[in-house]
Amino acid sequence: MYKSEKTKDEFELIPDGVYEAVASDVKERPSFDGTSVQLEIVWRLVSNNRVFFDHINKDKQFPTDYSHWKVSNILFACGCPDANSTDDLIKSLKGKKAKITMTSQFYDKTGKTYNRITDYSPLKTPVEAVPVGEPKEVKGKDDGAIDVSSDDLPF
Repeated sequence: MYKSEKTKDEFELIPDGVYEAVASDVKERPSFDGTSVQLEIVWRLVSNNRVFFDHINKDKQFPTDYSHWKVSNILFACGCPDANSTDDLIKSLKGKKAKITMTSQFYDKTGKTYNRITDYSPLKTPVEAVPVGEPKEVKGKDDGAIDVSSDDLPF
């Protein structure tokens, strides 16, 4: 097999941080040990085109479903509706963007440090309530009480 001199066997770690990414591929695949099926999401960073893989295992309480917490978090971050099936999930996520949080993690088995996706968030943050203005003080007579007669009440 031909191997270019420029080819590296290992990728350089990217700095820990939040990156905009696209779910370029979503599919089911066998787990690394072959004992189960996992959902694989291929995230492509918008800034530098680097690719990162996220593997989601089946939920221990619901063995036919993928981890509810993680899947819900990803769907929310991508602005997708809840999915009713794995096929819906795969169709919903392909091509969608989100912010992914990358951190470095050391693995004892390999003795190496790898980048790992640890969180997902929407590209746009939800709209926060903004105060319109300062509340105005309402005063009645000199004592501060407001005089309301029975004629002013709607009932």
